[in-house]
Amino acid sequence: MELLYFDHDHGVERLLFVRMDRASQRVHFRLEKGPDSTHDEDSEDVSTETLNGSTQCSSLAQFFGFCQALVEVMRETPFLLQDPGKAPFAAMPQEALVLADVEDGVAPEELSCRIPAEIADELVDVNRLPARLRPLVGDRD
Repeated sequence: MELLYFDHDHGVERLLFVRMDRASQRVHFRLEKGPDSTHDEDSEDVSTETLNGSTQCSSLAQFFGFCQALVEVMRETPFLLQDPGKAPFAAMPQEALVLADVEDGVAPEELSCRIPAEIADELVDVNRLPARLRPLVGDRD
C-alpha cells in the first residue's frame, strides 16, 4: 500500500510518500521538500531536498501495529492525506483511510520499529504526540 501526504507552509511544499511493504515487513519513506510556487516571495531561499528512510519490523504483528500507529501519528501532523483517485493535491479525510489487509497488530507502546529520525524530525514534535504514540518517533532531545 502506498500513501501520499502533502503540506505547505511559509513558502515550503512537502510531499511525504509512504510505502508499506507487507512481504518484507518494511515501511519506506520519501520526503520531498521544495519551494512553494504559489508563495514566490516566501520561497526564494528554499532549496529542494529529498530525504529517504525506512524501518524494518521484526514480525508481521509489529508491521501491522506500526502501520496502524503511523496512520494515527500522521493525524497529529500538519500533513494532509491525498486522495489517489482525484486530481493532485485533493485532500481526503484521514479518518476515511482504510488500511486494506492490515490487522491491528501490537499496540504502539509495544513497537520495536520506529519512524526514521530524519523523517520524524520533519513530521511532528514528539511533545505534542499522545503518550501512547511517542514510541514511534523514539527519544528526541
